Amino acid sequence: MSAVLDKNKKLYTKVFVIELALIIIIYVLLGLLQSVSSLSFLLGALIACLPQVFFVIYVFYWHAAARVEDKLKVLYQGEIIKISLTIILLLLVFININLNPILFFAGYFCLILLNNLLPFVLRIDPMQKSRN
Repeated sequence: MSAVLDKNKKLYTKVFVIELALIIIIYVLLGLLQSVSSLSFLLGALIACLPQVFFVIYVFYWHAAARVEDKLKVLYQGEIIKISLTIILLLLVFININLNPILFFAGYFCLILLNNLLPFVLRIDPMQKSRN
């Protein structure tokens, strides 16, 4: 089980580094075009990314040594925390910040899409591609 967790830790580290790099690149490009609206994209992307980062830290680092019987419980606890954190961040942003909703949700959904697709793309074995 330890080898599987180590492999997933490395995978999600790569995923988060790629996501962070893409957030920064798109934020800078939008900042050059529309400096006021680029904050909306950044906030949407961060609200999608931060709860997922917290979930991975909670499951793979803080509770990595949990007993096998408690693994499912830890996953559910992590999901509850992730969803709660997402709701709190969304409320804080919508109540306190005037933003462009189109760019905000574009950033949010782009990060959710990346967060779901990147682990699968990064798991593909390059040697397997060359054999086909």
